[in-house]
Amino acid sequence: MGLEMKLQRVLETERLYLRSFCEEDADRVQSIVGDKRISDMVSNIPHPYPEGGALSWIRISLENFQQGKNVVYAVIAKDTNLVIGAMSFKLLPDSEAEIGYWLGVDYWGKGYCTEAAKALIAYGLNDLKLKRIMGRHLTVNPNSGNVLTKLGMKHFDSHEGECGDKFANIEFYELFANA
Repeated sequence: MGLEMKLQRVLETERLYLRSFCEEDADRVQSIVGDKRISDMVSNIPHPYPEGGALSWIRISLENFQQGKNVVYAVIAKDTNLVIGAMSFKLLPDSEAEIGYWLGVDYWGKGYCTEAAKALIAYGLNDLKLKRIMGRHLTVNPNSGNVLTKLGMKHFDSHEGECGDKFANIEFYELFANA
């Protein structure tokens, strides 16, 4: 018997598709996350972004999905069919997950992040049967906190600590399935 590949379900919103990343997305991802403004707001994207980093990240994300460690979606604008960002769940024990996301600078402030995250949250609660979804953001990025609040998440803690490759002030949020 051969290996059975799990496939991510495509999610759709009014303006977006969320689908699995593929290696052909690497150049687009590399150009988006190479912007220092993304690195400044996202905990685990270094600047400068390493050459070939996007392809490596895509491959690791696909492997981690197959191993049940995470779910990473490419956020695709329907009007252009271009990757504009990423939405993810890091899957944790006890039917819990941590949401993560980034969006290209040209797409900030247009509601895309909230729209895509709502689809991911619904997928997590309905398909993955998550009981608790957590989120966190760097305190210097209050817009990310606005997204988490719009998703119905409640702020529960603030403290300084490690967040990805940064040591910074962090805000913590959570959403319970039965809330």
